[in-house]
Amino acid sequence: MSSACLVLRVLAIAAACLALTPQAGHADRADVEIADLGWIAGNWIREEDGTVSEHLWLAPRGQVIVGLQRDTLDGITHHTEFVEIREGPNGIVFHVYPVGQAPTDFFLVWADERRMLFENPDHDFPQRILYWTEGGSVLVARIEGRVNGHIRSVEWRWRRAGED
Repeated sequence: MSSACLVLRVLAIAAACLALTPQAGHADRADVEIADLGWIAGNWIREEDGTVSEHLWLAPRGQVIVGLQRDTLDGITHHTEFVEIREGPNGIVFHVYPVGQAPTDFFLVWADERRMLFENPDHDFPQRILYWTEGGSVLVARIEGRVNGHIRSVEWRWRRAGED
C-alpha cells in the first residue's frame, strides 16, 4: 500500500471517530426519552446503481419508533428489515429484525438533537449503529465494528422522499 493510501485511510478512520464522538450538548442514555429521537421520522429514499432503498420511520408513539427498510432492484425486493427503537426500563434499545437473520439488540449510548449512537460490543458485525440528519433533508446511517481484527464500516445516505 502506498504512503498516500495509508494517509488517506488513517484520515478516514480519524474522521469516523470524530463523527462518533459525542460533542457538547449530547445527552447520555439516562437523559434521553424516545420522543427526543423523533427527528428520524419520515420517508427516506436512496437510488444507486438501479437499486431503490426505502427507509421509513414512524413518529414516536407508545414509547416506540417503528422503522422499515426495503431494497429493490428491477422490481424485485432483495432486502427487508424491521426495526423498533423502544424505550424500556433499562433505557432505549434498537431492536433490528433483518429477514433471514436473528434479531439483535443495540443499546443507546448517547443522542442529541440530530444524532444517535447505539452499541452492542458482543455482536459480530456491526457493533455500533449511528444515525444522524443533515439539515433535516438527508438521513445518514453508519454501521461499524471489527471483522477479523480489522475495522470495517458502511455508510448510507437517504434523502427525504419528495424532496429532490
